[in-house]
Amino acid sequence: MEKSNKKDRFSTFVLFSFIIIMLSFFTSNTSSQPFAESEKNTLSQSKEEKHKTFIEEATPLAPINEEAFIKSRKQYSKEEEYYIRWRWERSQKLISEGSIINQKVLLAFLNTPREHFIRKMNLSRAYEDSWMPIGYGITITDPYTVCIMTEIILPDPHMKVLEIGTGSGYQAAILSNLNYYVYTIEIIKPLAYETAAIFQSLVDEYQNYKNIQMRTGDGYYGWEEEAPFDRIIVTCGIDHIPPPLIQQLALDGIMVIPVGPPGDQVLLKVTKQVSANGMITVKREALLKVSFIPFKDKHGQSYYKN
Repeated sequence: MEKSNKKDRFSTFVLFSFIIIMLSFFTSNTSSQPFAESEKNTLSQSKEEKHKTFIEEATPLAPINEEAFIKSRKQYSKEEEYYIRWRWERSQKLISEGSIINQKVLLAFLNTPREHFIRKMNLSRAYEDSWMPIGYGITITDPYTVCIMTEIILPDPHMKVLEIGTGSGYQAAILSNLNYYVYTIEIIKPLAYETAAIFQSLVDEYQNYKNIQMRTGDGYYGWEEEAPFDRIIVTCGIDHIPPPLIQQLALDGIMVIPVGPPGDQVLLKVTKQVSANGMITVKREALLKVSFIPFKDKHGQSYYKN
């Protein structure tokens, strides 16, 4: 894809985000009743307990007016107002819970319609903060975890990002608002074709989806032809960090990956650095407890060693 086209798509996202913010300054604040939702917590800790400051500096969140946001989405997209309002309500909860602390992540969340990626059987629960099945034994990750993982890697526009486990496509869609170069791998072929078709059906309206390159394959071995990657995000659980992914992580790169036994995983932030004497080091930082589906090979077998 030519750089000029990527710049045009990213400029469109920036312009749309600018419109939202500017409209907020000229529209009076209004209150609205939050959407009813289930209080399901899939982790052993409360969100307040498990949240910690894992980003050194957060961009201050500029005020965005609810009605200005809704007006702009209705004007510049084909999205239904019901889902636009629900997305807004969820964003405010994510901010209060500490899952969104950066303006770029907030705008990426607001500009990505989750209702397009959740499957029809759960469409009425599109913005509940919970995991939901999408078929093939796979789930779409809850918005809280998606935003935290995005905050951890927070890529600049020209960085190369690798996602292991495309799944529903929702995480890749969010990343495409932040980055020109999103590479994503899905091992289940029918699911990969299904999600690719979703992207294709939406790309005319959401030009940033052209930033996504997708392939089927075993994510354990990464995407060697496109390495190194500045950021790697793994969306399935395993009891060790795959060596090929460490190898394909660029110097000063960041990987986020759930590591640990099933049901008791920890989200790790992995950084790869070079010291003054030229020695390469890999730093691991445990952030919070999570629960992801198992990382599997092409035969459907888990990569758990024990």
